Amino acid sequence: MQTFNLPGSSIHVAYVPAACAFTVSDPSGRTLWQTREYDPCVLSKQYGRLAFSTASCSAEAYSTGTVRGVKAVYTFEAAGIVVVTYAFVEQYDDSLHFEFFIRGDVSSDIIHVFWPSPMAFDAEKSDNITASYTVLPKMQGVLLPAKWDGAVPNYQNWQLLSRDFYMPFAGQVREGNGYMMIVETPWDANIRVDHEAGGDTTLVPYWRPSLGHFSPNDRRKMFFRFPAAADYNIFAKIYRQYVQEHGDFVTLRQKFLQNPNAEYLIGAPVYHDGIASMTHEGSEAYDKEHPERNRHVTKFSTIESRLEKLSRLGFDKVYLHLDGWGNKGYDRLHPDLFPPCPDAGGPEGMKHLSDTCRELGYRFGIHDQFRDYYFEAESFDLDNVAIDEDGNYQVYNVWLGGPQTFMCPELCPQYVRRNYKTFDDLGIQIDGTYLDVFSVVDLDECFNEKHSVTRKDCVKYRRECYDYLNTKGIITSSEEAVDCVLPSFVLCHHAPLTVDELSSDHGKAVGVPIPLFSLVYHDCLIVPWFGVGYKGGWHIPASDSGLMYALLTGGTVYVSPQMDETECRLAKAALDLQASLWDKELVSHEILDNNPRRQRTVFSDGTTVTVDLDSDTFEIKKA
Repeated sequence: MQTFNLPGSSIHVAYVPAACAFTVSDPSGRTLWQTREYDPCVLSKQYGRLAFSTASCSAEAYSTGTVRGVKAVYTFEAAGIVVVTYAFVEQYDDSLHFEFFIRGDVSSDIIHVFWPSPMAFDAEKSDNITASYTVLPKMQGVLLPAKWDGAVPNYQNWQLLSRDFYMPFAGQVREGNGYMMIVETPWDANIRVDHEAGGDTTLVPYWRPSLGHFSPNDRRKMFFRFPAAADYNIFAKIYRQYVQEHGDFVTLRQKFLQNPNAEYLIGAPVYHDGIASMTHEGSEAYDKEHPERNRHVTKFSTIESRLEKLSRLGFDKVYLHLDGWGNKGYDRLHPDLFPPCPDAGGPEGMKHLSDTCRELGYRFGIHDQFRDYYFEAESFDLDNVAIDEDGNYQVYNVWLGGPQTFMCPELCPQYVRRNYKTFDDLGIQIDGTYLDVFSVVDLDECFNEKHSVTRKDCVKYRRECYDYLNTKGIITSSEEAVDCVLPSFVLCHHAPLTVDELSSDHGKAVGVPIPLFSLVYHDCLIVPWFGVGYKGGWHIPASDSGLMYALLTGGTVYVSPQMDETECRLAKAALDLQASLWDKELVSHEILDNNPRRQRTVFSDGTTVTVDLDSDTFEIKKA
């Protein structure tokens, strides 16, 4: 059994290719981390589980002018599959890199590849919640203490670049030692999170085929860092620097230069309202026992009255997010929504509402959707749908619009251009557009030969939709905060917390919520929070006020015409803070007195914000 030593300046790696095992130590020989007993494998449709330990393994030294490592080749002769792997240390930053590609997947037989081995956590439960823990970028961020007593529900196979992983990294800290993994080719990657209540936590990276195939020209890459005195703040800053170095870090200042109209959002709250909902009889949401409940219409003029009330409450700036403006209301007929809802006032009513927004000093933003593709849509054509490798397409009837599938991502930008030309023709000024789900759901593939799309391509087409709207001076927004599309939009609907009930407004926090996303991207995206005057809400723990998280992260808030004087005062305090911090880096976050209910953040201008989640009190100190 060969052992290769890969020395760096501050880490030393002992690597045994046949066992797919490595041990990381510091220059004194103290072990920092090592892989657990876990056998990497290829999952094959025809041959089942092919463990690397059963393959013929050959290994040799590998080096360039900047790296030293090992090339190991695993040959599964019966299956005709060869996995070529590289493990190496970069001399200039001591990153431990892993890469692989596959030869022989000619029949698209491989389902998943599990490689490299996961790290062995083996941390003990501690009264100090920041002594040993796992860091996960699930939504805003999760700190999962070692041997945490709760379960991690329904999230075992987390998809990178989705709500599961806003950012493609994770890490673990064990009594001062720590590592973080960054996936460099995240489009086809997963990280399985294994955790049972009171047990250990294991992060298992694995890989999916692209368009059903592992190509020998497609290298899958990830790397590990082992920073001294590791903690989640350091992990966030390492990832921030990584994104900057790769040219994908676009600040709000840069976005405002491209689209000056988006600068309106500084110090502006979001008001969320809707026009119509008309549930399709084929939808699972259709209420057969009370059919009168399936239809609701609010006039465009009624929204104007509500905005005027917000103005009387002293809100000089408001960004309106309007749902259900289309012909048959919310989540119906996409992408063919015109004319605007006739029963609510039609095109004239919608135009008058848009004009009223600007008369009040407000901005008119709408909900839109270019992924869900409804059978009822006038332009529906099966040749436009995203199909799998067997020529099938998914069908859902969960939403109000009834039966639908998904549009091929390549076609989405074409429909965006078509629809916004229609708004121009109607004389309706759209100040902002929310492209639903593009920054939250999994990346799509399409196997149609006329418009085949990989997951990596899907990122390109989603960003193209935002980029086109930016060229028209339209404020771009989307649902959550997945970072692969983040360079192209400025506002999200929310970037909330991880709770134990996926679709509940009353869930409990999974682990300890931390603003991991904001530590990386606060000055790149405007994030609004629900919760002025109440607790709970969509992915806000039932015990918590979203306002406290808005203050903690320098975010903006949602407002309502029904707010009382106290709620208006609190909202305006958050807006004033956001207006002073929107372009400042969130430098650090800490849990005070070992109490997760008391937290503090520090921004690059020296501003500190301290919140108490139990008493709903806060303190803001300017430098």
